[in-house]
Amino acid sequence: MMKKVIKILGDIEDWCSGILVVSGLMVLFYGVIIRYGFHLPTTWQDEVARILLVWGILIGASATLRTNNHIRMDLFYNVLSEKYKKYVDIFANLVMLAFFVFLLVSGVELVNQKLVTGQTSLNGYPLWMIYLILPISATVLLIRTIEKFIIVFRGENEIESDIQNKL
Repeated sequence: MMKKVIKILGDIEDWCSGILVVSGLMVLFYGVIIRYGFHLPTTWQDEVARILLVWGILIGASATLRTNNHIRMDLFYNVLSEKYKKYVDIFANLVMLAFFVFLLVSGVELVNQKLVTGQTSLNGYPLWMIYLILPISATVLLIRTIEKFIIVFRGENEIESDIQNKL
């Protein structure tokens, strides 16, 4: 049951991040064509493209964490014994967990502040909606970090477990 939920979450991450990034790039392309091809400059597409790209990247960060494609110092990690690899994995996951909890708390506070004050962007979009990606991405990243903890505490190596899941 849990593997099915994790698989569905992974599919949602992949599709959402892909759609958001491609949409952001399409809006940028539209802006370039309109500005330089037809000499009709507009302002809305810059902001919309930025929002779509940031949302896509932050959701994509969770997919990167899921597949272990994040930055890692493999050179040092690979020379360690299995015992020390487990300690390094636990430490790395604790640091990530602390950061994502900070991001979640700060994101909720920021969204709440923008909601209460009613602030909007230059084009009139409510800022609380734009900043909502912070607690959303932090929550998904927390789920992925907890998943990594479970893998480590089962005695599995994170990288080897990822390779087995891909097969």
